[in-house]
Amino acid sequence: MKYSVAIIGGGIIGSSAAYFLARAGNDISVAVIEKDSSYSNATTPQGAGGVRQQFSIEENIAQSTFSLDFYKNWNTNMADIPDLSDLHFREQGYLFVVTAEGEDTLRRNEALQRSMGVKTVVMDRKELCRKFPSIDRKDIVKSVYTPDDGWIDPNAGMWGFRRAAEYHGATYINGRATGMDTTKTKVIGVTLEDGRK
Repeated sequence: MKYSVAIIGGGIIGSSAAYFLARAGNDISVAVIEKDSSYSNATTPQGAGGVRQQFSIEENIAQSTFSLDFYKNWNTNMADIPDLSDLHFREQGYLFVVTAEGEDTLRRNEALQRSMGVKTVVMDRKELCRKFPSIDRKDIVKSVYTPDDGWIDPNAGMWGFRRAAEYHGATYINGRATGMDTTKTKVIGVTLEDGRK
C-alpha cells in the first residue's frame, strides 16, 4: 500500500507523531511500522515517564512546554477518543542540582528556560536543604526546581496515543523495517523483513 508518511516505531514518540499527523487531516495517510505489537520489549513502558522543561535548547523547551500542557489536559485534548487510558499525571516538579563546575551552565539554562515562560525556582545549597532536607551533599552549590513539571504513566500514554492515532485513521503494521528506497530529498519506500513494501 501507499502512505504519505511512514513512521518506524510505534512507542510513545512514534504513536504521538502518528496521532498529530493523522488528526491534521489534509489527506495525509499514516503508517506506523512496529516490530513488537505487544510492546513487551519496548522502551516506552520501561521509562520513568518524566515530563520536564529543564533543557538547554529552545526547541526542546518549547516541545516540552507543549507536551506538559497537553498531558495536564489529556482528557480534554483527547475527548473524542473512546476508552482513553488514564495518564495518572502527577505534578511533582523536577529538580536539577550542580556542583561548582556546573553552576554557569545551570544559570545559563535557567535564564533561557525562564525567558521562554518556564516557572523556575533557583536555590542555593541552604535553600535547597530547607526545601528538600533529604538531599545532604556539601558539594552542591546551586539548584533549579521547576514545580510545574511532573510524571505520567508512559505505558498509558503510549497506548492512548496509539488508540487516538488509529481512531483518526493511522494504520499500524506489524513488522520490522529492514530497508529504505530514497532519493536525495525523501524516502519513497520502506521494505519489511518479510519482503513487504
